[in-house]
Amino acid sequence: MIILILMMTILSGCNYKMRWKEQVWLDEGRFVEVERYSVGKLDFPNSSTVATQHQEFKYPPLGVSFSTDSRIELMSFYVVGADAYLIIPASGKREKFCSGKRKGDYQVRVIRWRNQKMQEVDQHDAPIESMRLNLSGNSNWKFRHEDKSKKYLSWQDVAKATGQSEYSPPMLISEFYKIRRYAVCH
Repeated sequence: MIILILMMTILSGCNYKMRWKEQVWLDEGRFVEVERYSVGKLDFPNSSTVATQHQEFKYPPLGVSFSTDSRIELMSFYVVGADAYLIIPASGKREKFCSGKRKGDYQVRVIRWRNQKMQEVDQHDAPIESMRLNLSGNSNWKFRHEDKSKKYLSWQDVAKATGQSEYSPPMLISEFYKIRRYAVCH
């Protein structure tokens, strides 16, 4: 038993790294490729999953660069003209987040890049009605054993990892929150 605990402690200290390009389905068959990088550790005591510790997201054509040292799931990326938008879940309790927000607002943070400058914006200043659940989130770790970690995740890979149809457009953010009322301001 002691040996098992010692082995799990040692294994939980191992870092996993994954760098890949990901195909993002924007809308009406429009796709872009983004660059992703994640560092994670085994999620002790569940040694079959990896907990993300650091992640980076880039879309060089518009100067998009985002990094975080948290486990947050990157949910949606969208491009309109020269502006790029990224949606991530807002942390904390809904009551605190919703204080001062409009009824029906989603518990998310929206980040916009305009003229290569990053700025957090109100979700009403983003094309949220067109945005889709089109990123792998932290599901990339499902591919870590394939061919020394996959270097490219197609939309089909992302769809499988997120439980969506490979041949249909990704779920709209509004559809996602329609069935998750607990993350909507009342």
